Amino acid sequence: MMRDGVRSVGNHFDMASRLHETDGLQPFEPATRTSRILLRARGAPAGLVDGAWWPRTTNLTLELHDVISSVATHLGRTARVAFAWNPRSVTQRGLDRHDGVLVCGPVDGQPQNVMYLFGTDGSRLALLVVPPDTEADGAYAAMRLAVGASEV
Repeated sequence: MMRDGVRSVGNHFDMASRLHETDGLQPFEPATRTSRILLRARGAPAGLVDGAWWPRTTNLTLELHDVISSVATHLGRTARVAFAWNPRSVTQRGLDRHDGVLVCGPVDGQPQNVMYLFGTDGSRLALLVVPPDTEADGAYAAMRLAVGASEV
């Protein structure tokens, strides 16, 4: 869905079902839930982040497969995810070594509330992470503001 230069990556089941084909994307199973992600539209003016994600839980690694699948059409195959993980996410990691995705701490200068996803081709996608306990209207407003929507 496209509105105000914002592309919503709400329902990605069609794309996720293609991930088993030999298209170079992540080999993850189809998403178990729709990720709450909003991405800046291609060709829209650049901003501090490329999108925003509102996770359902504080254990962010549980939703990483779905997030990676959601952004695959923008980023391609994900090689690495950098973030200031909380202790719960680190101890209950949802990605396995065989996934081909390195999960690491933040890079120098990375804001604490921004997750970087690095593609195998060297590209990078920056997602503002909205706290999961944020009220729905506030979370949606923060996501739209992050991607430069003209009306919040």
